[in-house]
Amino acid sequence: MYELHKHNPTFPMTFKSFTINETSRFSPHWHENIELLHITKGKARAIIGAQEIFAETGNTIVVNTDTIHQLYSVSGNLEYYCLIIEIEFLKQVGLDFTEIAVNNLVCDDNITLLFSQIASIVKSKETYYESDVCSHALKIANILMKNYESVKNTDALNQKDAKTELVKSAITYMKKNFEKDINLDNICRDIGFTKCYFCHAFKEVTGMTATNMLNIIRCKEAHRLLKNTNYNVLEAALKCGFSNASYFTKTYKTIMGQMPSETKKSS
Repeated sequence: MYELHKHNPTFPMTFKSFTINETSRFSPHWHENIELLHITKGKARAIIGAQEIFAETGNTIVVNTDTIHQLYSVSGNLEYYCLIIEIEFLKQVGLDFTEIAVNNLVCDDNITLLFSQIASIVKSKETYYESDVCSHALKIANILMKNYESVKNTDALNQKDAKTELVKSAITYMKKNFEKDINLDNICRDIGFTKCYFCHAFKEVTGMTATNMLNIIRCKEAHRLLKNTNYNVLEAALKCGFSNASYFTKTYKTIMGQMPSETKKSS
C-alpha cells in the first residue's frame, strides 16, 4: 500500500525507534521518501523490491524512493531506528535520491555514530533540536550518496520496476476490496495480467503469495475491529471478507500469533 508521510515544513523527516518480534506483521508498502532502518539489536530480514536482505546489529537497510518493502525479525526481538527523510528536502540541498539508487545494505561506522547521536538529540529535545537532527540526517544522506551509490543495470531495473508496479496495483486493489469475496481471478482481471505471471511476479517481489498478502490485510483489519469495536469474532471475520469461521480462526492464529478470541478478551 502507498504510505503518505506528512511532515512539519520546519522538520522534514521522521525519526523513531521500534522493537518488533517474529510474530510482528507489516504489509508491503512504498512511499516517495527515502527510508533508513538502522539495526541496534537482533537480526532482520527485509524484502526490498525483488531483493532479499539480511541485516544485523550495526547495519543500515536503505529503502530507495518508491520501492516496495517490508521488514521481519529473524529471531527474537529486533530493535532498530527508523529515519525517513523527505525527498524534496534532500533535493533542495543538492541530494536528489530520485536520480540514483543506493545499496540496500550498508555497514558504516560513521552512519552508526550519526544514528546514535540523532537518538540522543531526539531524547533530550533541547531548544532547536530539530535543526540538529536535520544536520545529522544530511550527513548520513551525503555519505550514502558519495560512497554507496549502486551500479545501475537499466534493463534489469526496468524489468523490476514493471513487476513492482504490478504488485503495487494488486495490493491497492486488495486494500480497497478485501471486505468483498475476491480471489486471484478478480485481482488478475483488474490489473490485466495472467494468473501464472502475476503469481510468479508477486512472490518474486514480496516473498509471499498474493493469497497470503490478502489474508494479512484482512487479519490486520480484523485485529483492529476486535480491539477497538464491539464486533465479535464471527462479525469481524465476515466484515473482513472471510466466509468460513474456522478458516478465519486458523489463518488469524498463523498471522497474528494468537486466537481471535484472545485478541477480543484483551481489548
